[in-house]
Amino acid sequence: MQELRDKKTTDNEQENSASQVDVRLNWSGDYLFDQYPDGVLIIASDGIIVDANDTFLEMSLYKKSDLLGKRMEILMPKDSGRADHVCLRKKYVKNPSKRALDSGVEPELRRKDGSVFPVDLMLSPLRTKDGMFTVTLIRDITEKQQIRKKERESKEQLNAILNSAPVAIFTLDKNKIVLSWSKSAERLFGFTSKEVVGKPYMLIPEVNGEMKGCVAFLDEVFEGNKIYDVQRKRLHKDGSLVDVSISAAPMRDENGDIYAATYSAEDISERLKAQEKLNQVAYFDQLTGLPNNACLQKDLSEHLNKGEELTPSPISLAIIELTGFREVNDTLGIFSGNKLIKEVARRLDEVADGAKIYRSNVYEFYITMAQCGDPIKIMSTVQAIIRYLRKPFEIDNQRVHLGAKAGVSIAPLHGQNVEELLANTSLALCAAKCDNDRCARFFYMSIRTSAQSRRELDLDLRRAFQAKEFELFYQPQINLMSGKIIGAEALLRWRHPDHGIIPPGGFIDALGKSPIAYEMGKGIMREAIEKAANWRLMGLGDLRIGVNLFGAQFEHDLVEDVEDALTDFALPANLLEIEITENIAIGFNKNVIDPLEKIKNMGVGIAFDDFGTGYASLSYLVKYPLTRIKIDRSFLFNIPKSAEEAAIVKAIIAMSHGLGLEVITEGVETKQHVSFLKSENCEEAQGFYYAKPLLEDEFIEFVKSDLAFERLTCASIAI
Repeated sequence: MQELRDKKTTDNEQENSASQVDVRLNWSGDYLFDQYPDGVLIIASDGIIVDANDTFLEMSLYKKSDLLGKRMEILMPKDSGRADHVCLRKKYVKNPSKRALDSGVEPELRRKDGSVFPVDLMLSPLRTKDGMFTVTLIRDITEKQQIRKKERESKEQLNAILNSAPVAIFTLDKNKIVLSWSKSAERLFGFTSKEVVGKPYMLIPEVNGEMKGCVAFLDEVFEGNKIYDVQRKRLHKDGSLVDVSISAAPMRDENGDIYAATYSAEDISERLKAQEKLNQVAYFDQLTGLPNNACLQKDLSEHLNKGEELTPSPISLAIIELTGFREVNDTLGIFSGNKLIKEVARRLDEVADGAKIYRSNVYEFYITMAQCGDPIKIMSTVQAIIRYLRKPFEIDNQRVHLGAKAGVSIAPLHGQNVEELLANTSLALCAAKCDNDRCARFFYMSIRTSAQSRRELDLDLRRAFQAKEFELFYQPQINLMSGKIIGAEALLRWRHPDHGIIPPGGFIDALGKSPIAYEMGKGIMREAIEKAANWRLMGLGDLRIGVNLFGAQFEHDLVEDVEDALTDFALPANLLEIEITENIAIGFNKNVIDPLEKIKNMGVGIAFDDFGTGYASLSYLVKYPLTRIKIDRSFLFNIPKSAEEAAIVKAIIAMSHGLGLEVITEGVETKQHVSFLKSENCEEAQGFYYAKPLLEDEFIEFVKSDLAFERLTCASIAI
């Protein structure tokens, strides 16, 4: 307890004060008046300052002698209405009451230097024998207001970000009550913020029991888990369902306890439509509309891996190869050949007897019969198909005859996985093709002896590798807008001592599976890079070189091999393009994706080859670090006559551009092809319209002639 000192005014104070105060006040507490952490003023009923503690003097920059005997209004800013304060003070004196801090009244006081600072006041009346006084507790809230201002600005900034974000953002508390609702959420779901904030989250549709599952999905976040890109359907205000991708994360307080969760929802309706279109391209043959080879492998895999049974349910598989089709195609032309294939597909559908039909390649079809392990049933269906296919076709007023051979197998007897089943079915087909008496053959283990031919091919490939019988040809790639040569694809050929030049179709698959595949692939890449570097030194310009990879190259340090080759031959990374197919990409192997990511980051291009032939899907385009799509040559056969195939190519180009990928089209053979591709903004092309695959000397002359023509044209313009 301490008794406040007597207030004694100086002679100067007596002259300036409205009244002289000589008062002794009691101030209760266990701390010293001057050491109190907040400023304290003792003010008489007439507004005279009786005392001020050191804390207040420090915050106001006044000396005690400057204040004692002066009216309280000396501390009021000139523009804050000192007269108003006098009125308020007189009212308080008439009806004094205690006012606590944080009452919401935050006036400003003036320091001695004229600066102004905000304060929070606590007023407490004190009655003594000398009269009524007011103990005024003064707290400088400058820092507090600055914090408030920052919090307000941060909140405004956060709200601006949330409301400008392209995805819907909202928060829920543990009871699924909506705490916040962004402008994008209003646009996506149709509900305004006023309609949902403070109310239960109602956007979970009660469709096929989804309500229960989605509630569990929401609860998962409140258990501390984060959720990324989960596809769900959510309810729009108009009652329709919206396809969204949802991500969510818990919100924690300062103690680490979860009190709410933030959700983002992105409208993926257009993405799903694009995926559906790409799936149509990836899993269905564009000529016949039948499921393709990729779809066959997917369906077989799902069937053979379905359930946890030790023995999967049976499924019969047959491959049917048309005989005589190539001759018809060569004689009547591609357009008539396509009509014939469509008619074959129609006939297959008529006699399939519940079997599912797939088109594997130009003249091969597969049929599957699920839950069928009966060899008599599947063979009867196959023989009925062959008999029907032998009947004459009428194509463009021409009578056309076809034959067919078939190989048949039954899983799991003839194969417990997709690769084994397809391989054994193909072996059965090979046996049927060698059998003049039977058009269809079942697989038997004895047929495997024919695999010896593959072994002999492998040995021949190893011999050819040692003898350096493989060589590279180069097919020019053209910029469609400028017509200039921008690069070439390196294509492997086998100069066999007995059979002459063998195209890749006769050996490339076997070579890719051979133990020499890595050394061969690495050698091809280094040679192609060296040639491109030499072309630069010869003044042929910066020509990009495209190189196809073998899967075996990913089993070694591909990144190091690429870096070494580029460094050794001083070729800029952007002049190299790596080409991959599904044989390499299938399965989203991390050992494939990671090296490609690093190679792309070096500046090397990554192209997906043969797109549209059943070896690609939207998931490959999204998950692999691609820069370019190569549209397969088969799509150009019927353009511009086929509106359907033109629409497919347009869709592929548009979707590729939508994914940020450039497009090059193979198999360009006519001026009409060029015009069509240019009209669709396809960037590049290659094909016989420009040049066949060329030996290096031929390619150099081809480029020089193009450069000479360009210089001649420029000179003519200058003249």
